[in-house]
Amino acid sequence: MTNQIEDYKSPPSCCCKLCCPPCAVYFNEGCCNCDMILACFLGCFYTMFCWEPKHLAPKHHGAPEEQVISR
Repeated sequence: MTNQIEDYKSPPSCCCKLCCPPCAVYFNEGCCNCDMILACFLGCFYTMFCWEPKHLAPKHHGAPEEQVISR
């Protein structure tokens, strides 16, 4: 069993929130929400002082951890 802390995405860095606010929101929450609109219009003022990144579990893509192939 993996540690629950490792199962979550890390929040965007201060540099990302300051230099490219819409990217910080997009990489953390996606593009279809109110936070993205506010980040586009208010910029770094919103992401640095008002916005709290959500702790979302990453989407696991790819092959399962263990795969058994029989002939």
